Amino acid sequence: MPLFTKEEYINGGYYSNYKFKCCKCNVEFLDCLEDGDIPRCNVCYKNSSLFEKEIVDFVRTLLVNEVIEENNKKILNGYEIDVYIPSKKIAIECNGLFWHGEINGLKDKNYHLNKTKECLDRGIRLIHIFEDEWLFNKEIVKNRLRYILGCETNKIYARNCNVRIIDSKKCCDFLEKYHIQGKDSSSIKLGLFLEEELVSTMTFGNMRT
Repeated sequence: MPLFTKEEYINGGYYSNYKFKCCKCNVEFLDCLEDGDIPRCNVCYKNSSLFEKEIVDFVRTLLVNEVIEENNKKILNGYEIDVYIPSKKIAIECNGLFWHGEINGLKDKNYHLNKTKECLDRGIRLIHIFEDEWLFNKEIVKNRLRYILGCETNKIYARNCNVRIIDSKKCCDFLEKYHIQGKDSSSIKLGLFLEEELVSTMTFGNMRT
């Protein structure tokens, strides 16, 4: 929880350190809010280790009989891959907002793209999960991982569905629940229905010039 006022933040600016108090252990610490940083207690939270561990633990519940490698540095010749499932040729990168930013983490703006391309060159699909996605949209991320890892058994076939135009509220409610980026403001909204249940959406906006 923050221990500073709105006025202190306005006067201090984006790059200043501010005092926070950990809601779990009550330790007070300094952190800033630049580059999308989420303040973390140094006692309860060591870099992104907890975030990464939660993802690894979840993947293990899905693939109980599979080999799951952590912190593999062999595939990309020294560059680390956080999680790798050899049998599926799928890797997962756990991107902490602080250490994977251009300012604090000293990452080139093409860092994540280049790493994805290097994995593709080796026949590996690299999935990026950012810290804020896991913190605020955990169930959406879990559902995405289930599907990518082939653990989703509830399949819906398009031939059994029909397409209809849907209103903004129905579309936005669906996107907020199932889409990692949430709702949008597109002008055209289509829904895929299995009988009367909305199971997918597709939205279109005006062309940008």
